[in-house]
Amino acid sequence: MIALYIICAVLGIALYVCTGLVCARICATIIRDKNPKMNEVMWFWFGFLCTWIAVLCTLVVKKEW
Repeated sequence: MIALYIICAVLGIALYVCTGLVCARICATIIRDKNPKMNEVMWFWFGFLCTWIAVLCTLVVKKEW
């Protein structure tokens, strides 16, 4: 049973990383289209960081028994 939890945790983290990369890429693309002079790398990492803040917020919420 513990192995199943570990597999689910690894898949969940992988999903969060993939989602973070996709959201960050979308954020960078929007910024590049609106103002080409802006640094899109900074916005890429900002979008990725926002995803990880969402991860931390989800981990803080605990189910009551």
